[in-house]
Amino acid sequence: MLEMIVETFLPMLLSIVGLVIGTLISIILARLVKKYGEDELWSEALEALRVGVDHAQVNFVEWAKRASEDGKLHKDEVREALDMAWATAIDIAKTPEVKKLIQSWTKEQLESFVQRILDRK
Repeated sequence: MLEMIVETFLPMLLSIVGLVIGTLISIILARLVKKYGEDELWSEALEALRVGVDHAQVNFVEWAKRASEDGKLHKDEVREALDMAWATAIDIAKTPEVKKLIQSWTKEQLESFVQRILDRK
């Protein structure tokens, strides 16, 4: 009797276990791919912003500092430099997804990212 139960249900049980293991592996792989893709997206977006910051420094910040009496940027000039860096980053974004990510940043996020970029120089 036990032998008959084992012969009948063991193949079904092994199939179910194989299905569960296969599903778990698929879920784990999907999460890894998504995580890597998000990391790559952020990396590309921040690289585009770095290029934008460099562009703003060369084409605006240096000129504005020389033109200023105290050699510093005023608040409206800082805003203009940030806008220039942000616009440049959007313009050079490699994919629509990167462009969308950059466009989604708040003013505070943008300022924080730009400050990190400047601190690394």
